[in-house]
Amino acid sequence: MEQCTGRNHHIESYRMQLQYFAQHVENWQERLENARQAVRDFPAMPEFHAEYAQCLAWQFDYPAARQELREALRCFAEATARGDTASLGIFSARQCVYCQDQLQRWQRIVRAMSGIRITACGIMRNEEQAVTGWLDAVRSYSDAIVLVDTGSTDRTVSLARHWQQETVGVPPLTIRSCPWTDDFSVARNVALEIADGDWIAFMDADETVQSPECVRGLLAAIETEQPEVEAVFAGLHNVDEDQDELEIQRAVSVRLFRCHPALRYTGRVHEVLQWADGHPLEAIVEEQRLQIRHTGYSSRRIQSKIRRNLALLQREIAETGEQPRHAFYLANCYFVLQDYEKALYYAEKAMASPVKYIGMEQEAACWAAQSRAQLAAEAGKAHKIKKGL
Repeated sequence: MEQCTGRNHHIESYRMQLQYFAQHVENWQERLENARQAVRDFPAMPEFHAEYAQCLAWQFDYPAARQELREALRCFAEATARGDTASLGIFSARQCVYCQDQLQRWQRIVRAMSGIRITACGIMRNEEQAVTGWLDAVRSYSDAIVLVDTGSTDRTVSLARHWQQETVGVPPLTIRSCPWTDDFSVARNVALEIADGDWIAFMDADETVQSPECVRGLLAAIETEQPEVEAVFAGLHNVDEDQDELEIQRAVSVRLFRCHPALRYTGRVHEVLQWADGHPLEAIVEEQRLQIRHTGYSSRRIQSKIRRNLALLQREIAETGEQPRHAFYLANCYFVLQDYEKALYYAEKAMASPVKYIGMEQEAACWAAQSRAQLAAEAGKAHKIKKGL
């Protein structure tokens, strides 16, 4: 009796944890681990196999999800045949019907996974330390790779060619040179002119998809169930690799989008993907399930990158006039460069701007508050010095 009570308590504990994690998507990894462990501890219980299948599907691993859901149905059939109500738990015949529908739905997505063609694109200059790793990363989900070099003076191009020659089973790689014109959109659009297929995965040299195996499943699910979607905002995790992976900031940015001749980038820096006629992208946000590690603003390089960005923004403004989208990026530049008067000015403009930045809604307010605090501290320090004199 005590053993039975202990088993029931263990089962109920798993149920409660899995229910909690299902309601808090930010804990998806804990949900996955708990479901996996529940299957190990109670392999005859169909409900835990079904829960584990849902976790796998949430990660876009539809082949594994189908296998686990079939296991749930097998366990149900065997437990029913032997009259083992304890193993049946809360899994019912009605849930079997739901599982059959899910299997058919996931099978359509699995078929789509083999049918879509993905081209990985990137622009680089003097990235000999990163190029091979980048190529290894994007090959796992791409059918072709386009690399645009904007004037490397190191071994970036030669290493890419060597990788192409020496690596077995790699997708076709196209390397194109593009003179640097102080305009990121120009280089990106060169890559798009070359790319073909159904979808583009545009990743910078310092960006890595945390779960690359999910990319094809995600796009196949879109093709099957959301054909109107044209682009995907990924969760961008800015981390400082010079300070033990310290997370600096989180944002979202378009990294996956349909391959179409009318979709192109505009803007010298912080470039925007848009349709030629200006109509908005039909996009979805996948900041939890599609996460990208970005190291471009690590300690040793942030100052030079921010100064570069500021120069490009100022050049663009000189050519086109200041636009509403500029305020946010100017505030960021001046805040990092510790010019708090200008940071406050542009942060307040960004807060009043009609342009909104998904996943970064509070950034301008934070820059404004911290800039005010810094200016107040500087004013107080100056007053004390003056008073002392």
